[in-house]
Amino acid sequence: MTTKDFFWASDQRLRPIWRFVLSVVVVVMALGLVSPVPRSSSTLGGSRTVLLMALLLALLVGGFAALLYCFDRERGRLLRAMGLPFSGDALRDAGLGVVFGMTMVSTCVGAVAAMGSAHFQVGSVRAGPVAAVAVATLVAAMNEEVIFRGYPFQRLVEAIGAPLAVTVLAALFGAGHLRNPNATIWGALNTVGFGVFTALAYLRTRSLWLPWGMHFSWNLGLGLGYGLTVSGINLFSVVVHGSLTGPLWLTGGSYGIEGSATATVALLVATVILLALVKQRPRPQITAGENPPPDDPDQVPLGRIQ
Repeated sequence: MTTKDFFWASDQRLRPIWRFVLSVVVVVMALGLVSPVPRSSSTLGGSRTVLLMALLLALLVGGFAALLYCFDRERGRLLRAMGLPFSGDALRDAGLGVVFGMTMVSTCVGAVAAMGSAHFQVGSVRAGPVAAVAVATLVAAMNEEVIFRGYPFQRLVEAIGAPLAVTVLAALFGAGHLRNPNATIWGALNTVGFGVFTALAYLRTRSLWLPWGMHFSWNLGLGLGYGLTVSGINLFSVVVHGSLTGPLWLTGGSYGIEGSATATVALLVATVILLALVKQRPRPQITAGENPPPDDPDQVPLGRIQ
């Protein structure tokens, strides 16, 4: 193999593994340009935090769009190519994701209330903090989906196949949450499971809207809706203040319900329902200029998700 063949495929595009590497560079640079979002303070930091999250999203989408244009040679709709089509399916997928996420949260809270106890206190409703939490949760979920189920994941699927790509990115997703306050191994493993769950949602639909809806509504329902800790972070209880009582395996302790067996069971059941309910869609084709790329040969049968 020549040096050129090592980097470039027969269709004159950079090989998928190198496009994945470039996407990691984009992520690192974008995160380096944006100040870290607070993880342990008592508030979200107001509009500054929301603006930083939005800036991070713009840098990620812009960087991945540049990679699509320069190295994938996409000449069609760049957002659609990275998994963000704006169509009727987008609204339907996002709505289904919200239903999935809210149902999972409510099921988990209900299980804890039945086997332990749950207490909720409703405070005053102030439009500013509620809007800040809602928008921050919305954008933060999209940031994580764009990083972990977006362009980098899509190129890794091309390079090494769906099963291994799902494993690698889900493991990184879980490892990233080990930095959260009161993080636990069980919580990290559940986060890995959530990464697998949302990756399957992307691979079924070839769109980020379904996993984004799941991710967004899980965080919003748990934090704003029930006033509980979200992955060890207590920033979202601006209306309802909730608390769960029971054994550690049931409630997740200080890390929150995501560090519990309750969440593990909910994830397993939700994954089975997802695979049964959501039908496989075809992979979108790159709209290239010269030398259009061939169909993807790596149709890996992971429960017929690809």
